Amino acid sequence: MNKKSVTYLFLIPLILFFYAVWQNWRVSTVVDRADYESHIVATANQSPQATLPYRHDGQETEMPATQARELAQQYLKENRDWISAAGIEQFLARGGMLFTLISLLINAGAVGLCRFCVIQGQRSQSALLRAFWLCRLLLPFIMAAQLLVGAVYQFSILFYEIVWAAVTFNPKISPVMIGLYLLIIAAVVLWVFWHILMVTAKCFALFRPVPKPVMGHRVSRREAPALWQAVDALARGPGAVVPENIVVGLTDNFYVTASPLLLNTGETVTGQTLYFPLTWAALLSPEEMTAVVGHELGHFSGKDTEYSQRFLPLYDGFSRSLDVLDPKEGKKPYVGVVELRTALYSAHYFLEQFHGMVMMWRQRREHAADEAGAQASSPQALSSALLRIVALSGPVEAYLNEVYQAKVQTDNVVTSLLAHLSGHPLPDPRDYLEKETSHPYDSHPSSRSRIEALGCSVELSAIQASRPVTMQSYAHLQTLFADVDGLARALTAHLAGEVAEQRNVWREELNTVVQAASGEKAIYSRSRISRGGVLTIVTFLSLLIAFHSDREWDYPPGKREFTGLILTLVFVYFCWLGVRSVLRYWRASKEPIMILTPQSLIFSELTEPVPLSALTGYQFFLTKNDTLIELEYKEGYQPPPLAGSRFRAYRHVDEKARQMLLDVSGKLRDADNKPVSQEQLMELVALYFHAPAAQAELHTMQ
Repeated sequence: MNKKSVTYLFLIPLILFFYAVWQNWRVSTVVDRADYESHIVATANQSPQATLPYRHDGQETEMPATQARELAQQYLKENRDWISAAGIEQFLARGGMLFTLISLLINAGAVGLCRFCVIQGQRSQSALLRAFWLCRLLLPFIMAAQLLVGAVYQFSILFYEIVWAAVTFNPKISPVMIGLYLLIIAAVVLWVFWHILMVTAKCFALFRPVPKPVMGHRVSRREAPALWQAVDALARGPGAVVPENIVVGLTDNFYVTASPLLLNTGETVTGQTLYFPLTWAALLSPEEMTAVVGHELGHFSGKDTEYSQRFLPLYDGFSRSLDVLDPKEGKKPYVGVVELRTALYSAHYFLEQFHGMVMMWRQRREHAADEAGAQASSPQALSSALLRIVALSGPVEAYLNEVYQAKVQTDNVVTSLLAHLSGHPLPDPRDYLEKETSHPYDSHPSSRSRIEALGCSVELSAIQASRPVTMQSYAHLQTLFADVDGLARALTAHLAGEVAEQRNVWREELNTVVQAASGEKAIYSRSRISRGGVLTIVTFLSLLIAFHSDREWDYPPGKREFTGLILTLVFVYFCWLGVRSVLRYWRASKEPIMILTPQSLIFSELTEPVPLSALTGYQFFLTKNDTLIELEYKEGYQPPPLAGSRFRAYRHVDEKARQMLLDVSGKLRDADNKPVSQEQLMELVALYFHAPAAQAELHTMQ
């Protein structure tokens, strides 16, 4: 558990608990004293002739009951407001104590539940599934309780202080204004709790599978009779499951999933699905393709069925949908930060605890699925297929990237890919033995460990995997589909349409960047003052006044007067230095502290502009009041010297590290006198920094 999790789950509620205890102690003194004075009045009324001990100013004195009653009634009258508010304050303080304790117990219960489920899940996949379902049942209720309880104890502590302030300062407010304030407070409370309920509803949707966008086409048995027949034959083993759907695509690798898929046509595919990529199927031999499909179907057989069909879709859906609760960067959450972060860190802790265990079972599942793939074809076919896929992943991905960038014009990506790869030497598969196979849903062990587990020779597998790509590799797909050429062309047309649409959107974004950075943008620091100058003026002006306040000057002047005159001139000189510094800073505030142009960045702290073409990167260092920019420049570029004083802090030019650190602090404003925040300045620098690259990319897209 990291420091932030500990802080939000335990440290903050514990601090607020002790704060509520302190509030309760503060009001208890008032309540106890009021009870004591009321007891004195009641006793005196019963026995007016008696003598009573009365505690006053820390001392207890014997006095007649009537006198004690008068003193008690006087105290109750003078502190009527405090006493009337004490009951409300005590209720709020004890409510804060109670709900902070409940919050601590809930948070501890959440951590304990996760740890218990992880320990149980390490025993077997079925135990993991039961543990996950227990967390799935309880965690949304825990997160909802954290949101609600957190808001209650924060409001209790806050309202206590509001009541205390109202009694202490006793503002003269009319009943109408009091009613208005109460309505405003009630509206705020209702607003916060309404949004808490909205977030709570999202908590209960965390474990719903989220459809994964996929570019593909769901083929029927009529469109791919031989493929469906082969899949049916591979799924005849004990406990095997025939997939309900086969989605044919171009861009991903082979995989099976029980999560819903959202196709580019808008169709949502549910149930067990086999994703069959024409690109990779054409690069494998029929035996290798059968082995890979058998491996994937192995995830839907035997003990792996429940894990693949029930656990993984929910786990992956939870992982992706958790971001819905997290407020986006730069946006304020609708609910309080403390209770929202508490719920989020509980969910993240749950995810972290299960992640290591899930990865362990995923590694074991891959070896079990490899056995199914080897039985479907042969161990050697699966071994060579594994190495061929990892070795060709780079070239295939590079070619598809060219398709995405519209550098390749084709009506059939599969045949054009084969033609492209047949004219280039293939990478040596031995260089990829330690690489893991890419997969949209799972992580795979290294190729070497999987081949060795299959009992095959790594060298022989590498030799078979390194065979050249030929156009004949496409022939065996003709037997699997009724019209594979038409299917490949249709998928290519869909892909080309998506590429064109995305490129149009990207072109518009690039144009927006170039247009936004086409002019100059001046940034001013209008409120900058010389703190040292002001301090110098105040110090030496005070010394000058103190020096001359009671001093008498004799005429003709003697040694004492000349000494005083010299000290006076020294004080005046230092005051002038302070005034000059203040004036210099004031004049400098009238000039831009920074100017951004399409070609360069101009800083008041540098004697020359810095060309954007000379920069390789930048970094911001931010505090509440200060903004520093570190510019990194290319080797061979000679940075301009610093302007003005060489002894100002937080700025330097380091030619050895090729870095410039510049100060752009102050209350920043633009030429129209509109404020510029630190975030806006960062966005402006990023805009102008990336504008040349955007302009260059626009030229390549013409």
